[in-house]
Amino acid sequence: MNGVSASKRAILIWSCLGLVLATQYNACSQQVLFSQSLSSLKNELLSSAMIAINQNAQFTNDSQVSVDLQNDLADEVYVTNDSTCNSGGAWEPMQTSRVWTLAEANKEVFVYARYRNTSEGISTGCVSDSIIHDNEPPAVMFNEPNMITNVNTPIMNFLAWDSVSGVQGTTCKWPGLSEVACVGSSSNGNVAEGVYNIEVVAKDNAGNVAAPAIQALM
Repeated sequence: MNGVSASKRAILIWSCLGLVLATQYNACSQQVLFSQSLSSLKNELLSSAMIAINQNAQFTNDSQVSVDLQNDLADEVYVTNDSTCNSGGAWEPMQTSRVWTLAEANKEVFVYARYRNTSEGISTGCVSDSIIHDNEPPAVMFNEPNMITNVNTPIMNFLAWDSVSGVQGTTCKWPGLSEVACVGSSSNGNVAEGVYNIEVVAKDNAGNVAAPAIQALM
């Protein structure tokens, strides 16, 4: 540099280098802070993601269910029956509840959801909830299809089962008496000579009620 001594040139060079280094450091600091902020937002987006079928009910006998959706930071939601959340649905504006059709029947069935914040360009992974679907009534089998007895206090024995949701309860009805709860057996207490039909009705945990099973008593 004309008219500038070697020592002044050295000072000027170091000053410029210091300015450049400081600028780079500030830029890196801003980038790290932005990355941390984005990561924190993504964690918060994921931690607030929730889906619930029929308000967390355990059983249903209907393929149409209500799905509750929640994410405080999302503006779009993707609901699907696909466990990867990559197909079977579409990104829609955020909503807190919607009707959904289960993909399978008479087993535990899952529904999945993803959430995203479009302004920040971040999304969650899949979250899910499940419910046991059962639309088949339980079954009842008697120990003896036709019970022949000469006692006044016969005991009628039976087995009730449901392979999906399980039996919630059974009721028994003898002729001339009110229907009462019973489990595995029932007795009238006093039966006159004659021919009778005893009815057993079973209900499962999903709300399905079987047609009355008939036990003939002679």
